[in-house]
Amino acid sequence: MQSNVLAEPLPEYWSQHNQEHYESGRDYNIKNKGSYSAYITSRTTTPKGTGEVWQAVGDCYFPNNKAKLSVFLKTSNIIGKAGITFKVVTPNQIIRDRMKERELSGSTPWKEYFSIMKIPSDCVQMSVGFILEGTGTVYADDFKISKANNKTEESSSVEVFENVRSKLENLGFEN
Repeated sequence: MQSNVLAEPLPEYWSQHNQEHYESGRDYNIKNKGSYSAYITSRTTTPKGTGEVWQAVGDCYFPNNKAKLSVFLKTSNIIGKAGITFKVVTPNQIIRDRMKERELSGSTPWKEYFSIMKIPSDCVQMSVGFILEGTGTVYADDFKISKANNKTEESSSVEVFENVRSKLENLGFEN
């Protein structure tokens, strides 16, 4: 867990999820390249849920092709799991990779990790980020997205959620 020092805010365009149980921000001491890395750390010894730092765009990169998301991660005293997240939304599907069965734990040095996913032609939103579920700290630096060779296999942990509704319904909780 980080000290009670005020965290440097996240860089522009990045958002955080689950601030009650996780803190995130920029770290200028622990970095892979450049001036900063971003981090997520648990606020308590028993955090609930998942901490996530993410960025979403309404424009999808490389539709009808495979895309490769790569990022450098470093972990410190993770009890639980950490990893990257890559998500694509279409009108009827959510496709995501959260590194299931490839999660990080313990303490690891800076290393490049990646996810490869086929981007559907009807993609309407794409998001990238990194996650922590449990205690400890995960650092991320140097996200990149590039077109992958279409012969490259997709990541084995890609999940597809079908029949996603295209509009909000039952907002008054009446049905």
